[in-house]
Amino acid sequence: WGVYPKVCLRRYYGRPLNNTYGNETAIRLLLSLTALTASRLELAIRPVFVHATKHYLRVYAKISVSSSQANDVYDNIGYVMHCPHCGHRFNTKECRKGKCELCDTVLVVGGQLWTGFLHDKEFVKKMLEQDPDRPCKKVLVAAAEESSEIPYYFRADEISSKLKSNTLSVDRIIEKLHAAGFVASKTAL
Repeated sequence: WGVYPKVCLRRYYGRPLNNTYGNETAIRLLLSLTALTASRLELAIRPVFVHATKHYLRVYAKISVSSSQANDVYDNIGYVMHCPHCGHRFNTKECRKGKCELCDTVLVVGGQLWTGFLHDKEFVKKMLEQDPDRPCKKVLVAAAEESSEIPYYFRADEISSKLKSNTLSVDRIIEKLHAAGFVASKTAL
């Protein structure tokens, strides 16, 4: 559970998790609330860009007036199952109990939260064409190159801790994962 689970349930209608990918969990909780609230008004959202800067979360979304798209809101709403022992995590549509398939530890559940894409790659590329300042450009480049197939990022120190080894650079970790046939990228969060 997160630091203030009752507050999160009351404000965002979702259960937080206290984890190493807290920025992404928080943004997905915020998007879920936004999408569900919009659907009540026969609106649909499509995130075009999100980021976390310091303690602030920002969500930019395209709004469509469409009752049929609003009816499909649950296509992008679900839960995250997280193993507190080994760090394994994945999306699921239903809130359920279970054990980790990797280490047989009882999983904890977060959500309900947004399980769809966080960035519109074309929109991010257009933002990069506007010649942003250096800090902004760094976030935009990461968002443009981020693999949208992989929810819930891993931190380099989290991986090193689990492996009980020295921390490698993020670039080196990504290189090794690619060499082993995995999809990996930096995150904008």
